[in-house]
Amino acid sequence: MTTNKRLTPEQQDALEEREALRKLQFRRGKPIRSMSAPLSRTIVKSVLPQLKDTGVSVGVLATNWAEIVGPRLAGLTRPVKITRGKTGRVLVIEAPSAAAPMIQHQSGIIIQRAKLGGGGQIKAIRIQQTETPASEKKKAEKPRPALTEEQRAHLEEGLADMESDKLRAAFAKLGEAILTRR
Repeated sequence: MTTNKRLTPEQQDALEEREALRKLQFRRGKPIRSMSAPLSRTIVKSVLPQLKDTGVSVGVLATNWAEIVGPRLAGLTRPVKITRGKTGRVLVIEAPSAAAPMIQHQSGIIIQRAKLGGGGQIKAIRIQQTETPASEKKKAEKPRPALTEEQRAHLEEGLADMESDKLRAAFAKLGEAILTRR
């Protein structure tokens, strides 16, 4: 807009109105869009195909794991991760080595049930073998140290006035367990 010092305020207003009308002639019929609408559409278009490809997460499978593998195998196994394979997604299951043949034998059923649970992209199972729970328990349990003569004498002295032999033996066993704990 050009300003001229010789124009009166009424003439100035008329000039501004003519310029505004001239600008409107070129902009008519073109709605002014905010930038957020096209940007959101662009984001959805670019992210949606990748989200369809991801499939189910391990957390979803873990919550339904007992229904997928059954109660017997659910106590022995757990889903670890889902990786990409040559033919599709591969479900990695952590299981003791003794349970691996059972899982391998039921792999077709496990894959079908995992697909129903939302893992439609899963095509195979890989078993990650761990130690059996019994061998882990044996490793964890170390023999308790024996009672010293002083501790045994003190324990027997405290239990001397009990009349029932069964009750005395039970309390002696409890006292020994308490005194030898770590």
